[in-house]
Amino acid sequence: NIDSSYIKLQNSINLEVTKKIVGNVYAVKGIKLYQGDNLTVEDTSVTLTGIKLDDGSTVDITATVDSNNVITVTIPNKVITGKYDMKIVKYDTDFTNKLAGAQFRYVLNGGSVNRVITGTDTELGEVSLPSYEITKDNLSTIDKYTITEITSVSNKYLKLAESIDVEVEKVQEGNTYVVNNIRLSNSTGTVLM
Repeated sequence: NIDSSYIKLQNSINLEVTKKIVGNVYAVKGIKLYQGDNLTVEDTSVTLTGIKLDDGSTVDITATVDSNNVITVTIPNKVITGKYDMKIVKYDTDFTNKLAGAQFRYVLNGGSVNRVITGTDTELGEVSLPSYEITKDNLSTIDKYTITEITSVSNKYLKLAESIDVEVEKVQEGNTYVVNNIRLSNSTGTVLM
C-alpha cells in the first residue's frame, strides 16, 4: 500500500487460477479467492466476503475473468479519516462557574469560515464549534482559529480585550488522524498546551 492514507488489509489474500485448453490455446477455466479458511467456489466471477482491514472493519473483495482471459481483482480502499471538536467555555474569575450568554466570532484559516456562534449551549456557558474533518489533503496544514468575544455576558464581567488564536496540528496515528498539538496565542505571547 504505497499511499498511506488508506487502511491496509490485515492479512494477504490468495488467488488461484485454473486453466483449460481451448483449441490449442490455454485459457482461464475459473478462479478462486481465499484467505485462510475463508474461500470462494471456483467460477469466472467470485466475491470473498468479510476480509479484515487493519482497523478491524471488513471489505468484500471481488475477482472476475473477462473474455480475453484478463483477471481483475478489486479491493475496496477505505480512506483514513479523523475529526476533532472544539468548545469555547466562558468562566468567572475563579474558573468555578460557567457564564452563560457570551457570543463569539471565529475565523478559520484566515477567512475560509467566518461565523458568529451562539449555539444552544450558550445558556450553559459553552459554545461548540462545528466538527472539523481531518483528511489526507488537510493533514499537514495547521488549522488556525481566530476567536473573538463579541458580546459580553453582563456588565459584571469583562469581554476579552483581544482575539485569541488557536492553532491545531494533526498527525496520523495508526489508522486514524488525530490532533497532536494545540497552541494558544495573543499579543502577550504564546502558551503551549
